[in-house]
Amino acid sequence: MSKIVFIGWGNVAQNFANPFQSVGFEIVQVLTHESSSPFPTIHSIEHIDLHADLYFIAVNDDQLAQVVSSLPSLNGLVLHCSGSKGMEVFPADLRAGVLYPLQTFRKELKNLLVDVPFFIEANSDFDLAEMKKWVDFWGGKAFQLNPQQKQKIHLAAVWAMNFSNAMYVVSEKILKEFEIPFDILKPLLTQAQMNAFSLGPKQAQTGPAIRHDQNLIQKQSQEMTEELEKTIYLAISKLIQENS
Repeated sequence: MSKIVFIGWGNVAQNFANPFQSVGFEIVQVLTHESSSPFPTIHSIEHIDLHADLYFIAVNDDQLAQVVSSLPSLNGLVLHCSGSKGMEVFPADLRAGVLYPLQTFRKELKNLLVDVPFFIEANSDFDLAEMKKWVDFWGGKAFQLNPQQKQKIHLAAVWAMNFSNAMYVVSEKILKEFEIPFDILKPLLTQAQMNAFSLGPKQAQTGPAIRHDQNLIQKQSQEMTEELEKTIYLAISKLIQENS
């Protein structure tokens, strides 16, 4: 059985423990600042197993370069899973690659990887082929893209997922003021997502901005209690109108 070391034990790493085990990896170590993991745990890179077959780096993007630079000499494949970074973070002589899933992960919820796009890079054809086998086994879809394409996909994902979720946070806060559960929006949001993919986002747009209902836009903006939220409401309304 092949051996894997996880470097980092957050949302992504914990969601990939079972998938890597399913393709024949034994988790021999987890390097984490947390107190423990279900597997043999170390807290310093000085104690990393030098004989593993795979090292999966799952840390914040701003920590990635530091982690890579602190690695000792390794013979196994070193992967990171960042959407905003590529092969440039690795030294040229390191056996390395990127396995970036276009998906959001929470350690409290175990995600299925079926139909998830994976963007893979490596400096070895053999390792690329192995990574594709893993993705195929998980039911995902493997793609090889140039760095510019990958950057654009990551940017689009931030707009579509991270920014929209920030809007959900504001919506939930507005509803909580009157003790209305956020779940009341579930049918609306579910249908809106279906419309976006069946009709296209531009054609699926609804609401006061697309109707150019300036009276309602001004009324609702005045109801916003925080100035930043009011500014964002007006800016997004303008964006919708300019894109219509």
